[in-house]
Amino acid sequence: MDTDLTPRIIRTSDRIQFKRCRRKWAFSSNLRGNLTYSGESPAPLWFGTGFHFALEDFHGYNRFGDPFKAFQAFAAASETADRKSGTSTVPTDLDELLELAEGMFRHYGDWQENRREFETLWVLGRPMVELNLLVPLPRLGKEVYYSLTIDRLVTDGYGRIWMQDYKTYKIFQTASKLEMDPQILSYAWGLFKLLGIEVEGMAYLQFLKTVPSAPRLLKNGMFSQAKNQTVSYLSYRRALRDHYGDEVPHDYDDFLEFLMAQENEDGDRFLRLDRVRINPAQRDSEYKKILLEGRDMLNPKLPIYPNPTRDCNWDCSFREACLAMDRGDDWQHILNELFVSRSEADDNWRQYIEWPEETK
Repeated sequence: MDTDLTPRIIRTSDRIQFKRCRRKWAFSSNLRGNLTYSGESPAPLWFGTGFHFALEDFHGYNRFGDPFKAFQAFAAASETADRKSGTSTVPTDLDELLELAEGMFRHYGDWQENRREFETLWVLGRPMVELNLLVPLPRLGKEVYYSLTIDRLVTDGYGRIWMQDYKTYKIFQTASKLEMDPQILSYAWGLFKLLGIEVEGMAYLQFLKTVPSAPRLLKNGMFSQAKNQTVSYLSYRRALRDHYGDEVPHDYDDFLEFLMAQENEDGDRFLRLDRVRINPAQRDSEYKKILLEGRDMLNPKLPIYPNPTRDCNWDCSFREACLAMDRGDDWQHILNELFVSRSEADDNWRQYIEWPEETK
């Protein structure tokens, strides 16, 4: 009989890491070492955290009225948290990241201004954004839970409920990859299991980490019509209106049509919406995978070994400790010096958010 009443939490990220490298998983998982790097956060991770917070507010209570203002508040709170704790999590290229965020949010506002396909689901006066849920897994033992963090629940024009997930990428993920994403399937299973919510699927919103720029102005006074420019239809049209006023030459008509053809209601070159539908059989199949993987992850006698790949050099903060372990060196000293418990580092910036005066 299982008499251990210590809560054990399984996350989708744990499952992915477990199958990628057991040694890295053992260092980082809350089921084992529960460690995270104590130094500067990788810029993509820090940026993604702030991006999610900004959209959480914008599509929820909208206290800042502008997602970029929320992102600025996140950045300021991160700096305060670093100062209070003596850590250094804010990336050194903060100014560049703020400029990037401002441009990305401006483009997102332009894109979704006239779109009303999805609306945030509200329940008992609370917006269903940044949902943190724990789903019991009694078949794996007492006090074993599956953790879900869902960016947003939305309804479409037919009253169907969708999950929505935000991702920031340098390159878009294809729809075929998204269909195999264990996060989508496990979240759909968890919502149905815990709350009885049957979702249509995932509305997966990808943001490219670049922004539309103004077109190049040539020496002849005309704007470049090169197709490799990082421009959108709106950014190009704005530049034409600013330059020519209402009398835009027809020389640009074909290029504007080309730019318009690159865009549709599901996105453009800078953001993309993919809908991944889910059926009950897929939910059940994912639940079986959770149980099978969970039994291994909770096994105290599980063999722990590394799975080195060429990505370790850039993708693993535990690389030096791992190499020291194989050399017979003092790898525990490296962990003690460079890593802290996740509970000491997670989301401590939230307590320092400066909310707008009228919302306090």
